[in-house]
Amino acid sequence: MKLNIDKQTTIGEIHELFNDEFEFLKLGFFVDHNSDGNYSAGEEMKHHKTELGSIAQLKTEGELEITGDTVVQELEKTFSDRFGLYVQVFHKSASLWLVTTKTDNWTLAQHNQKGKDMANPLTAPEPTDYQELD
Repeated sequence: MKLNIDKQTTIGEIHELFNDEFEFLKLGFFVDHNSDGNYSAGEEMKHHKTELGSIAQLKTEGELEITGDTVVQELEKTFSDRFGLYVQVFHKSASLWLVTTKTDNWTLAQHNQKGKDMANPLTAPEPTDYQELD
């Protein structure tokens, strides 16, 4: 998948393309309001119509190619170093979205599979009922 990153690109456009490829992942775009290098829920940009140029001074514009073999930490670093955008990858876990910080060395394909597994857990067979014998 190729993403076109420019000032007019919206978060929604990126989300749509990214989710077409990785159904159980999402990208969170952040603005580090307090410049502490950490991102909180209050710093996440959620509005899909938000243009990238309004949340960051893009260092450059251009295409970004992303594949299933892309490692999460490399993708997040590329967004930061190349474009000046702060991004976190999340994977689906039932009805929640979990940040991937402890597994940033996994590929997007690995995380997408994990999200798929968490969204559709295997149903365990009912345990056998046991009765006490006298």
